[in-house]
Amino acid sequence: MEEGILEPKPVQSPWRTLYAGGESPTGRATIAAHCDAWLTHGDPPEIIGPKVAGMREERERGERAAGRSVGQAGGRWVPEDPVERRRFQSSPLLGPRD
Repeated sequence: MEEGILEPKPVQSPWRTLYAGGESPTGRATIAAHCDAWLTHGDPPEIIGPKVAGMREERERGERAAGRSVGQAGGRWVPEDPVERRRFQSSPLLGPRD
């Protein structure tokens, strides 16, 4: 934001986590550069996984800590088939956790 005023300023330290969602190249670059967490859509694992990996790469190229947090906005697609549901629920979408 240029020539804008954001008030009131946070008084706590560390600051609250700043979440943002966006899928466009400009949105992703802005989130990678200025936000702490990225909200994705409720897509299935095979779609979310590559998006998360791409965001991590963008954050690693910038100054922010890579892959700090990722969340899903809105509803979530879950397979009706029990076997597929278990596979979906156990999928390591975000990789190793710190």
